[in-house]
Amino acid sequence: DAAAERLRSDVHDAECYVRLSGVPKAGADEFAVVHAAISNHELVDPWLQVMLRHRMPLFGVFSVPLLTPSLFPKLFAPRKDVLFVASHQGGKLRQTFLSDGRVRSARLSQAPACGEDAYPQYVIDEAMRSRRYLERTRMLDSLQVLEVCLIADAATAQRIEELAAGNEAVEFSFLDADAAGDKLLGHKLAAA
Repeated sequence: DAAAERLRSDVHDAECYVRLSGVPKAGADEFAVVHAAISNHELVDPWLQVMLRHRMPLFGVFSVPLLTPSLFPKLFAPRKDVLFVASHQGGKLRQTFLSDGRVRSARLSQAPACGEDAYPQYVIDEAMRSRRYLERTRMLDSLQVLEVCLIADAATAQRIEELAAGNEAVEFSFLDADAAGDKLLGHKLAAA
């Protein structure tokens, strides 16, 4: 069907599981996606079944790789090829490689917690690992600098810059979480 094909085209060579529900009022040719997951839908199926059984409204279930093409341009200046890195729940690091605004690769790896001393070096190591993979799969030229954009606090950003100094294979850009929230919401977040 059209929604599944659209989802597959946005995520290079991914297996998709899509369940459609009804036609939204906004347009007869668009469907409301109740459930879309890449490869591992088993993680969210039990939650969705409860929601569906109780007829709870559901706007959508999203993942970082699915949202990155639309969110990235709101956070950082456009780039042809870029690796977007974000901390993920459960002490993980999510890396999404975009080429011309399209997801070409995504990985999730176990990582030290953001505040740990080992985190900055781990981010650099993972960026280099992703770079090697992108070169092997010919998604990135070996002479090209890999631009890595990361949501990080000032101290983490500074430490990554110090550790990556002299590394000409990657170039880091940073945005702190509050600034990212401001950009996505279109206004300054109120101080808590």
